Amino acid sequence: MPWHYLYYKDNYERLRRVKRDWDPRDVFRHALSVRPADPPGEPAPTP
Repeated sequence: MPWHYLYYKDNYERLRRVKRDWDPRDVFRHALSVRPADPPGEPAPTP
């Protein structure tokens, strides 16, 4: 089970969209920060 689900539960995808809108260049980040969501219409990168 991914760490972000354990920590953020069902809010993670919403937080990713907020991160994409407010910090699109991912300036505010650390090892466990919320990753920005992919722009609409683009495929998600494979891990």
